[in-house]
Amino acid sequence: MSYRARLVAVGRGQGSSGRAIVATRGLALPEDSTAEGKLRAEFAELARNALITATNPKNKNYRHFTLNGNGRGSNRQLLVETAFIAHALVRAQNVLWDPLTKEQRANVRALLDIAGKLEPIDNSNWLLFASMVEAARWELFGEMDRKRLEHGVNKFVGEFYLGDGTYGDGKHFRWDYYNSFVIHPMLVEVLRVAKSKGDPLGRHYKRAVQRMTRYADIQEQNSSRSPLTRFTSLLQD
Repeated sequence: MSYRARLVAVGRGQGSSGRAIVATRGLALPEDSTAEGKLRAEFAELARNALITATNPKNKNYRHFTLNGNGRGSNRQLLVETAFIAHALVRAQNVLWDPLTKEQRANVRALLDIAGKLEPIDNSNWLLFASMVEAARWELFGEMDRKRLEHGVNKFVGEFYLGDGTYGDGKHFRWDYYNSFVIHPMLVEVLRVAKSKGDPLGRHYKRAVQRMTRYADIQEQNSSRSPLTRFTSLLQD
């Protein structure tokens, strides 16, 4: 399914996946009359509608999204989905947050607050899901859980960094897409928010960007699929 189709499906209430609502800095650029500008405006509207529908309690999929349909408490996977929503919100606040109504903002906040109570899997990339949700709450509402925000950041800027632009998914080296899809982008965004707030955590921002740049260099040099996969973890068991 294409990215457009996924956004349309979520916007129509035919699914609720936070990972469908991703945003690049490019999405936040001003609209213009170029072909790219028109496409950007289209995707901004699709992403915004998907966000509004996914966080609407009246949406038929909302209960499944937040409670996993069982009524016994929040679905821990919700932390993952919400982290991607949080990431999109802080990356493209002007198109995903600013245009929302008061009710729509309250719905988004309720989802962030629910996810903010879910425990991440320790010693893994999940720690950054918790940090990312807190960074969005900090950016949008001026409040956050300091412990949840700092724990993931401190683990990855220190203990989990393996060198040459590469982080471990926890303590183990795994050459998979988590560095690209979660660790680098979310860590840098959390630190950018901290830096913008004048917070001491912001001191790590420049180094995190340098590490991400190095990782991008390596990706460009290895455009074909690497034989190293998530199964590299087996070498350490």
